[in-house]
Formats: sequence, structure tokens, C-alpha cells
Amino acid sequence: MTARQLLRTARRNSELTAGGALILAWVAVALLAPVIAPHDPASTSFAALQAPGSSHLFGTDRLGHDVFSRVLYAPRADLYLAVSGVLLALLVGVLIAVPVGFTRRWWGDVVMRFFDGFQAFPVLIMALALVQALGQGSGTIIAALAILNVPLFVRVVRGQVLSLRERRFVEAAVAAGNPTRRILFRHILPNTTFPILAQATISIAYAIIIVAALSFLSVGIKPPTAEWGQMISDGYQNLTTGQWWIAIFPGLAVVTVVLGFHLVGDGLQRTFAIQRRH
Repeated sequence: MTARQLLRTARRNSELTAGGALILAWVAVALLAPVIAPHDPASTSFAALQAPGSSHLFGTDRLGHDVFSRVLYAPRADLYLAVSGVLLALLVGVLIAVPVGFTRRWWGDVVMRFFDGFQAFPVLIMALALVQALGQGSGTIIAALAILNVPLFVRVVRGQVLSLRERRFVEAAVAAGNPTRRILFRHILPNTTFPILAQATISIAYAIIIVAALSFLSVGIKPPTAEWGQMISDGYQNLTTGQWWIAIFPGLAVVTVVLGFHLVGDGLQRTFAIQRRH
């Protein structure tokens, strides 16, 4: 399948189209938040617990913040942390998985057993433990997300390398006397692009949930920085008293952005499956 045919197949994929549109919309919101947000997200100068209306589209919270403005600013923190953590995990995971998958020595299996054991721990509990051990802050959250996601990328990339190392074009490269480094990064790694991208988008979706969960539990992003999980934490107690908008709107934001990344991940997997059949 040529690059043009592959691009045409991706364009016909409704999951990629819908998911990509959601992601691009939220990225645009994050970038343009200072322009489109009607109020300062840190301002508490408004009357508390105002219902959604013309002056405050999503109402105000118990401290007097404009909820709409904070929902628009929140992806700046959530997307930055999630994408940074996953990209770091991708880099480390690929650097580990490519040689581990290509080698036929015993230490490759030892490395995989280590990552298998690491994945046995519940993700959220591990994230909480890492943040508490390393100290709270954006850098710590990124590091925790990277540590949690490295085993996923190692497993995905290693599986692809194990399959590719038996292909004829790799055997031909070996027979031609190419050094191992060239074979790995010139012949094998480029053929793992779609699985890596699919795993990355799905990992970003889960990373956004983890970032929100950490803030919900008061160990993530701290006020006055706008963050969806923190907003849900501030507003969920008001659901029983009728102020539903404080938690519902940031909750819907999390749902839509996570859905976007999941759709793109599923679409990439489907496109990769079509590519393999050709």
C-alpha cells in the first residue's frame, strides 16, 4: 500500500475523522483560551453559585469563578501533562523495546518479565504512589505518566519487532552486512509507526483521566490553575444541592477529549489492519 493509498484509507475512516475533529477542537480551545474566554479563570469577583445564563454560560462555582472560562483554560494543563508524559514514555519505550525485541538472548526475556511485573500494579494506585514519592508538581506528574506508560510501549513495539525480524527484507538487510543499529532504526522501526501511534493516542486518553483523577484526589494540579479534575472535585458535592453545572461541564469536557483520542486510536488500528492485508 502506497503512502497515497494509505492516506486515502485514513480519510475514509469515520473514527479518525470524528476523533481528529474533537482533538483539534480542544487543541484550538487550549491555544485560543486567552482570546475566547470571557473572564479571567482565576478571578473570584463574581457572585458564587450562579446558574448558567447569559453573563456566565456555565455558571459560577462556590468561590465565584466563571466555570466556562475555567473549562476553556483547563486543557492547557491537562493536554500538556498527558501528551508530555506519553511522549516521554514513547521515547523511552521505543529505545528499550527495539533492541529487546530484536535480540535472541536471555536478557530480552528478563526485561519483559520485569515490565510484566510492573504492570500488575493498579495504575491509579501506582500514580498516587509515584506522585507522593517524587513530590507534587507538573514535572512529577509527567514523570509518573511516563513511568506508567513505558511498559505499554515496550510490549507493543517489541511485539512488532518480533514479527518484523523474521521478514525477508530484514533477513536480506542482515545478509547484506548492515550493522544492527541500521537494521533496527532504518528497516524495523519505521514499520512500527501505526501501532506506536495507536498506542500513543489511547495512552494519552488514559493519561488525561489519570491527571484529572490525581487533581480530584488533591494530589495533582493545584488552584488557581484551571484543571478539569480539580473542578469536578470542587463541584461534585454540590450535585445534591442543585448546583450541577460546577462538576458536569468539566466532566463533559473530559469525556469528549478522551473520546476523541480513543476514536483516533481505534481508527489508526483499523487503518493498520487494512495496511497489513495489503
